[in-house]
This record gives sequence, C-alpha cells and structure tokens, in this order.
Amino acid sequence: MTTRCAVIKDAVVVNVIRCDPTSDVVSGFDVVPSEVAQIGDSYDAGANAFSRPPPPPITLEDKKAELVALVTKQRQMKEVAGCTYKGNKYYTDNDSQVKFLGILLTAITNPLFSTTFKTMNDTFVVLNNADIHGVSQAVRQHIQSCYEEEAYLLYQVNTASTMEQLAAIEAQQL
Repeated sequence: MTTRCAVIKDAVVVNVIRCDPTSDVVSGFDVVPSEVAQIGDSYDAGANAFSRPPPPPITLEDKKAELVALVTKQRQMKEVAGCTYKGNKYYTDNDSQVKFLGILLTAITNPLFSTTFKTMNDTFVVLNNADIHGVSQAVRQHIQSCYEEEAYLLYQVNTASTMEQLAAIEAQQL
C-alpha cells in the first residue's frame, strides 16, 4: 500500500511522492510518511516534525515595487471616482473623458450647442455651452490632480532610503 511520503536530503524536503515507506528506498535520501510535508520544509528527525521555512525578508526594492503598484492603483481608483460640477457628480472614467472631449469640441465650434448628459446619480442634465466648458474643465482638473498626487507619492517612494521611511509613507498617504 502506498502513502504520501516526503523525500528528505540534509533535513530538507526535496520531493513529495507516493511510496511504501517500509519497502521503497530512494538512494541517498530519507523517506518519511507525511500528509503535511511540502517541498522546502525543514524536517526534525528527532521530533518527526516538519516546519515551514520563514519567508525571505522583504528588501527595500521589493517594498518600493509594492508601494509603486499601490500608488498607481490608488490613482486609478481616484481617477474614476468622478468629480462634481454645479452640484452634479460626473463620471471620469476613460470613456466619459472621451465623451466630454467630443462634446467640448462641438461646443467650441458651435456656441449654441447644448446636450443632455447623464450624471453619476442617474439623473440627466442639460448642459449649455458654458456648462460643457465647465464640466470639461472640472474633469480635466480632477484627472490632473490625480496624476499630480501620484507623481508626488512616487517621488517619495522612489527617494526613500529606509524601510522606516517607506512605512511612514504607507501609513500617512496610502
């Protein structure tokens, strides 16, 4: 009858196989029955116990990469969170930005142009020429402020020289 076994070399599990531990021999290795052992585990023969190795320490560069990804994700989330103009909240995702650009271009060439636009609270508003310019500017300023904040935070992360500095940035800003 076979069972799950750990193949051990120098007190470390190097493989997990199905075998008969009473008869199967792997030359140069110890074979121990175990339902829990994983490759890389340490093995204490005296206690017949397996333990996971500690995770490798996080380097400064690893932490910076983690925070750069977090800062970028934070900017993306803020960017699409919407902005307010005259009490109405407007979508600011990429599709909406393109739509605002299109109606702005029309408003620039036709001063009498107006359009109906849907807000984030599912109401429709009529935007006259001045409102089209105003909403477009509000969206542009919102997007710009998101990028400016991202640039500021990325500068802080990239110029940090200690884990403590990165922890402070993460605690205060993210």
